[in-house]
Amino acid sequence: MPEDKAKRLEQTKVWLDPKSDDFMGTGMNLEDLTLSGTADQISRSYVMQDPVERRRRLQAVIQLSHALFEIRKETIFATRLAESAIGDVLMGDWAMVREWLKQFTFSDESGSWAQGQAKTYKPFLTALRESLPTEETET
Repeated sequence: MPEDKAKRLEQTKVWLDPKSDDFMGTGMNLEDLTLSGTADQISRSYVMQDPVERRRRLQAVIQLSHALFEIRKETIFATRLAESAIGDVLMGDWAMVREWLKQFTFSDESGSWAQGQAKTYKPFLTALRESLPTEETET
């Protein structure tokens, strides 16, 4: 076996070993990696927020739900994705909310169909954009 291939194989074994201190090249072992993600999710979760932030998120969820109700009168296209976006607002996953903002513009699509979807989703997109916290409240 060539030396380069042997080195890559050994590095792959290290990366995939759950007890390794460099699991998947993260610089953490599997347990620390798992706990870091869980701790972040818990800290952003709805129940861990102060009452003002909970009220703000709840109001955003209500507005998004109403916009989704109106969308369903015209189409069912991407409504499950919209439901996921509402869940991300509730859980405070602002990075994913920003990603949803890009998706619901339908800018990657072309033609009159995409323009129609963008028009249909515009109130939802507006409510989603407004759901983002200000810089002072974002963690």
